[in-house]
Amino acid sequence: MLIHRAGTRRLECPNCMLCGGSDYDRKYTFAPFQVVQCCECGFVYLNPRLTEDTMLRVYEGGEYFEGPGSGYQSYRAQEKALRQTYRKLLATIEKHITKKERLLEVGCGYGFLLDEARDMFRQRVGTELSVEAVSVAKRYGTSVIRGGITSIPEEEKYDLVLSNQVIEHIYNPRRFLLELRKRLVADGAIAITTPWFGGPVYQLTRKRWPSFKVPEHVGFYNHETLEKLFHEAGLSRTIKVPAPHAFPLKLLLKKVGIEVSAKFGDLSIWIPGTTICILGKQS
Repeated sequence: MLIHRAGTRRLECPNCMLCGGSDYDRKYTFAPFQVVQCCECGFVYLNPRLTEDTMLRVYEGGEYFEGPGSGYQSYRAQEKALRQTYRKLLATIEKHITKKERLLEVGCGYGFLLDEARDMFRQRVGTELSVEAVSVAKRYGTSVIRGGITSIPEEEKYDLVLSNQVIEHIYNPRRFLLELRKRLVADGAIAITTPWFGGPVYQLTRKRWPSFKVPEHVGFYNHETLEKLFHEAGLSRTIKVPAPHAFPLKLLLKKVGIEVSAKFGDLSIWIPGTTICILGKQS
């Protein structure tokens, strides 16, 4: 298990990641971790959690994207479904932006989204913490830098800065949004996707919600809390963008203990209400 590799001795008890409040109500326990809700602003977050340094070492490790007990059992096995998801997301975002010269994706994984954007953007740049993932992503002819947003010089500006399923891992989301904004052209846009806490899938599953990926996910967002971050970062023109997500049918059935034959291994299924996307522009 990921938790065993990271160790549980380096725990910390943070204040609310959005408002700094110290009072909270406990919602769920995943010992030794807890999912709590801030009594002041209502944000839901992990407390206690592993320290950021501890988790960064996990993300940088070679096993995060592949193998039992990793963040993904196999990121490569989800390639078809992920590419389908990214194509639809990019097509929707394209309707809301005017300039499409330079794209920056922060946390690009294996580069599937950057590759799907090749006909939409002249230049595509990505960042990723894992050395192995950087190596895979570079095969698609994109520029991929090992690191996070601060590895991109501030003087480098992009028409679209996109971060897909990353902010739930971020320990200081306000600072993260501000750093994204620094890499944005004056009339550019930032797009953030994240699992939808409180959405239909959560309502059906509650504590068994698949996006309670503990200890990786430290913040759990809905449209209101994600928009709040955008506004605090000076991106007051926000749009809720539809973000349907495709999943490998074989993977979904395996999660409930059903094994299927190989001929079904390449099928994908679209599940609504799993993901939210906010697109923000500067005032």
